[in-house]
Amino acid sequence: QGFIVVRMSSDGSNSDTGEWLVEEKVALRSGRAAKIYSTHIWKHFRWTKNVVVALYGSLIMFQQGLIMVGVFSYVTPRWISVPVLGAYALHVYFSRARITGSMEWTWFRGLDVHIFGMEYYNYRILIPDDLKLDDTKYVIGQHPHGIFALGQIAWMFTSYKNPLYRRFPFLRNKVHSTGASIIYFIPFVRELFMIFGHIDVSRSALKRTLNKGSSVGIVVGGEAEVLLARNDEDTVVLKERKGFVKLALQNGADLLPTYCFHNTNVFHINTSLLRGFRKWLQKNFKCSIPVCWGWRGTPLPHPVPLCLAIGDPIKVPKPSPGQEITDKMVDEYHKKYIEALTKLFEECKAAAGYPEDRMLNVVDAHYVHPECIKAKLL
Repeated sequence: QGFIVVRMSSDGSNSDTGEWLVEEKVALRSGRAAKIYSTHIWKHFRWTKNVVVALYGSLIMFQQGLIMVGVFSYVTPRWISVPVLGAYALHVYFSRARITGSMEWTWFRGLDVHIFGMEYYNYRILIPDDLKLDDTKYVIGQHPHGIFALGQIAWMFTSYKNPLYRRFPFLRNKVHSTGASIIYFIPFVRELFMIFGHIDVSRSALKRTLNKGSSVGIVVGGEAEVLLARNDEDTVVLKERKGFVKLALQNGADLLPTYCFHNTNVFHINTSLLRGFRKWLQKNFKCSIPVCWGWRGTPLPHPVPLCLAIGDPIKVPKPSPGQEITDKMVDEYHKKYIEALTKLFEECKAAAGYPEDRMLNVVDAHYVHPECIKAKLL
């Protein structure tokens, strides 16, 4: 193992203008050669990175829009605030942008400044040397959810200095991550997500995007996985989650497993406080409210060294017109996907900084952790 520092200029040509892209050669457990890519574009802007992440990547992100609405209501006369906020509420309710992706700003996604968000975590991307992706469409499984699904951010930022898109430039501006429907009704957050190319995780939005030839990234575990997140453990809700597999088969999109190591350590997580109430909310309203805190008890996430590993794609047969996707086909490819994700985790965990005895726990949405059973926190 060793390090290779590649000197590159902003246009991608080799030069001595500065060291900003680092490639670390690693050998995976299977013996495959791989590289871990990271950037150091903003290494001299530590506090700026902290401020950016505090505003757009911390626990207060979901409250900012509500605060803005409250301040606007307080400082403006009612004859102004009521019609303006009423018009905004109608726009949010009737807007189809979360389905069509029409609010995406491709130029904005491509700005180098967004690499701030990756470098805060010393974000690394692990890609086997022999991994072959092509200019096709994928259903990308993004695991785990954790408190925030930070495995998404490498796909969100399309700057040419993003190592993921340097390695696979044909995917640039063709990958759309997804979010729970409720996100698109939260002021400010909905706009932020959609500007970065996010779409609703509804079937209509997914099919529309795939039909355009683009790929979709789905956090398969969803809100159920948020409640199961624990520090220093890796649990994915996948056993009965087969909808994404059927979606891939119906649209002829290959399946691509990915895993973001250390994602469950970004915040300190309390799994017991108000657990019953939070589980009720999740079951009835598809909304998970975690109890957690970050750096020194603040909403700021811990800058843990996240590592996104990209797995081998699972080739999916192209459906013929009118072909019915059977349960047997779905089960077959669902099994292949679980095997591929488990292989990816085992193959890459040491290179990502995990101990050898760390295991991936694949469960269903009804799973109850043994410690919760012992403490009678059902």
